Amino acid sequence: MTEYENRSDNIDLSSVDLAKLTELVNRLDASTISSTENYNAFEINIILSALKDHLSNPAIQNRLSSNREILEQKLPDIFNHFCKISIRFSSSLSNHPLFMINIVYLWNIICSKLGTSIENELLSAQEYYNIAMEGLSTDKLSMYLTGTYAEIFLKLAKMVIWADSRQMEHLNLSDYTAHKCLHEEKYDAVYHNIIIFIDNYFGNKEIDTEKIDYVSVIFSLIVVMADSKSLLPTIIRIGFPAKLIEWLNIMSNRNNDTDPLSSLIIAVSNISQCEEGITALNEACAITALGKSEKALANRLKHASSTLSFYSRIYAMIATTDQLKTLPVLNPAIDVLLKRIHEANASSNLRSATGHLYEYLVPLAKLLINDNMAKYVLENNELGGLTFFIELFHKHNVLSTNDLFVKHLIRLALYNILCRLAFHQSAQKELKEDQKFIVTIMEASKQSTSNSETTIPSSLRNNLMTIKTAADGILVYLDKFKTSVSNKNDAMNTSTTKIPMISYSHKDADFCRSVVAGLKQHSISVWIDEDGHCLSDDCWEEIAIAIKNASTILILVSENYCTKSDSCRVEATYAIKLKIPIIALYIDDKYQAEPWLDIHLTGLHVKFGKKSFTERITRLATYISARNNTSESTETMQQITGQFSHEVSIVSTKEQQPILLKSKIPETVINHSIPTTAPRTWSAAEVQSWWCTERALVPQLCTFYDGEALCVYARLFLSFYQENPVKHFQILQERLNREHGINFYDDSYANTVSSMMWIIKQNKSSKDTVDNHSNSTVCTLS
Repeated sequence: MTEYENRSDNIDLSSVDLAKLTELVNRLDASTISSTENYNAFEINIILSALKDHLSNPAIQNRLSSNREILEQKLPDIFNHFCKISIRFSSSLSNHPLFMINIVYLWNIICSKLGTSIENELLSAQEYYNIAMEGLSTDKLSMYLTGTYAEIFLKLAKMVIWADSRQMEHLNLSDYTAHKCLHEEKYDAVYHNIIIFIDNYFGNKEIDTEKIDYVSVIFSLIVVMADSKSLLPTIIRIGFPAKLIEWLNIMSNRNNDTDPLSSLIIAVSNISQCEEGITALNEACAITALGKSEKALANRLKHASSTLSFYSRIYAMIATTDQLKTLPVLNPAIDVLLKRIHEANASSNLRSATGHLYEYLVPLAKLLINDNMAKYVLENNELGGLTFFIELFHKHNVLSTNDLFVKHLIRLALYNILCRLAFHQSAQKELKEDQKFIVTIMEASKQSTSNSETTIPSSLRNNLMTIKTAADGILVYLDKFKTSVSNKNDAMNTSTTKIPMISYSHKDADFCRSVVAGLKQHSISVWIDEDGHCLSDDCWEEIAIAIKNASTILILVSENYCTKSDSCRVEATYAIKLKIPIIALYIDDKYQAEPWLDIHLTGLHVKFGKKSFTERITRLATYISARNNTSESTETMQQITGQFSHEVSIVSTKEQQPILLKSKIPETVINHSIPTTAPRTWSAAEVQSWWCTERALVPQLCTFYDGEALCVYARLFLSFYQENPVKHFQILQERLNREHGINFYDDSYANTVSSMMWIIKQNKSSKDTVDNHSNSTVCTLS
């Protein structure tokens, strides 16, 4: 007999085996359709015995599993049919133990290929998920979740969810959009029963050894549930994040090696990949629980390095801004992500051993909004470095419109990563010199937001910027952004048409609207990206034009603005590069702006806190009105004379206290414009403009009738300064605090000294300079 003839005989025999199996299952189905009281138990047992003899035969098992079509499609269909019979007959299963034996035989034959068949769409994930849920919904299984039936249905659910997640990675955008979540609310009870089961398990003081294996199976199911991007919202809604943290605390207290710690930590890590999950974990005090478990279970974790790597990843994802500054595990978290990115990028299917490339790039993009992390990546030439991400960007940038959705997500994440790296000076030179990169970014900046980006669920995008927004941000950081949209506001670039523009985080939108409404009551119009100001599809283009044409930028300073919004950082950076005056409006008077912004807040600022909102708005409106009244003459003068630089280096030693208005000088070089005439000839309006706008000095000190009075004050001020600067500073500090509630700091004093020196210098050439030794004039501070 030839090898081919032998193979043909095996195929024929496997078909015979399959036909016999199909016949027996069909007979069983017909025998169990009758009501419980009328079914023929004897006949059912005969059929079940015949099935057992058939399925337990090693030769038959080998033939069935050797035929690919039978193993991947026919046998799963028979298993499906047998499960439905078992579910329908569940109330009488205890009377027929052969049911359980046969389902185990069938499962053992098909389980090795079932997941792959579902992933490759040979079988319906929805149908098999429903079977698993129906099986777990039967009375006995839903109450106890133990026994062979429960174990098989739990494993079936895990396999189907896993396969569905892998299948989604093969979908293009249109198919992904049409893909439905497997879960239906009618099956919520199964998940609630899982929680009850684990609660009861951990509620017993003694370890129930008989349930250890079932607990392990359940936690492996929870891991894949949390890893399913379509199912994750459901498990968050049902309350798994809080329960996982509760169970972690119990594990820490009882310190038992049989507890499924690794599975629990991986599940928490999976949940932490989306904003809703982060919120739920933080509400459950996850960081406290993680820290507690690290200490309590240190000996166990010492031999579980992979589990520890998930700890650092969770910390990095869920930590608040303040916690990110102090947690010592952030660099290890970045290292793990970078290693996985390298592994996944090098593989043909873009997967590492533990996940897809996008599952590492999206969290990394989120983390890089933290400046310390971004700097760490830029300096990490072994695993990261700018060059690596530029290469990765070029590799994954070219896609078709309807390419795989995971590839679109990879591209989106890379634009965000490079935008956040481009903010840092250490990256800008290399990026500017890469002409291919610059051309690509400029092209992306010209494109509108694509359907491919909006199609990706927000839970996957993790609040990433659109590609166009990221591209615009990169161009702003690299000094290559230019407005191109034709807009009527572009022509309105005179002092009479300029109005303040407010820059804010949309998470602070309610407070922002209150500020705008308050200013309107004082007849002050403010440009905001609402109220019909953004009329085109490209709102950033209109925001950029508004910044360019603004008289002042009102920045609504908050943690949301400084740490959670790329768009806010781009807006602030663009205003700073255009040297538009900035007024910082602090929502919380105790909040300290992040260094990237704080160093540029050189003008007045308003802190909304202890004093009434109305009072602060009134003060703000007064300043804006005063500036608007003097800006025309100042700007005309600047156009005639150009810019003159007077450099003063100031080191700030401020401590934060709640105040209303405060002059604030950054730790950097400050440029000021010089009028064409001697200061002694200035009008009161010109003095105020120079004092409050050009020099950003404390406005309560500016009470001069004209430039002559200013010059006299400068001489008097400097005489006190030369005699005893420390005492003079303290006298001013105490008076301003007592009379105006102002905290006057050393940097503001230094800037005032420098400004008075400048006044004297400008008057040296004038014949009417005030006598250097005149002490006859009295200057009152109010």
